[in-house]
Amino acid sequence: MYNPREAQTDFLYLRYVILIAFVVIGTTVAALNSRQGLAFAILWLDGEKTAGRIIEVQEGVPGGMSTVSYSYRRIDGTTQDAKRRFSSRVVLRLYYDDPVEVRYSRLFSSVSTITQLWSHMRFEFTFMVSGLVVVIIAGGLTFFAGLSIVKHKLQDRRY
Repeated sequence: MYNPREAQTDFLYLRYVILIAFVVIGTTVAALNSRQGLAFAILWLDGEKTAGRIIEVQEGVPGGMSTVSYSYRRIDGTTQDAKRRFSSRVVLRLYYDDPVEVRYSRLFSSVSTITQLWSHMRFEFTFMVSGLVVVIIAGGLTFFAGLSIVKHKLQDRRY
C-alpha cells in the first residue's frame, strides 16, 4: 500500500546520501590534486622569476614520470636546490648544466618550479578548485537536506 509520507522520507534520505557521496568525491578530487594545485596558486599569486641551472636529470620510463634537479638564486642572494617531477609526456628537453628560468615563491621557500613546467600545473589547479566548489555546494545542500529530514520527522509526530 502506497504511503506518501514514507515516499517523502525515502526521497529525503536518498537525497542526503547522494549529497554526502558528492562531498566525498569532491574531497577526493581536491585532495588528489592539492599538491600541484596549491603550488600553482602560490606561484600565481606570489611568483618571482629568476635564472637557474639544471644539476641533474633522471629520465623515467616513456609515459611515466621524470625527475629534474635544479639550482637557482633567490632575490635575497641565497642559492637553493630543488627537485621537480613531471610527466615524460611533456615534451621538454632538459640536459645537465642547461640554463632555465625558474619561478619560485618569496613567502614559501620550498615552492618552486621550472617556468616551462608551470603552465602544466594549471590542470591540477583546475581540478582542485572544481573539487572544492563541489564540496562547498554539496556540503551546503547536505546541511539543508539534513534540516528538511529533521523538519519531516517533527511533522511525523502528528501522524
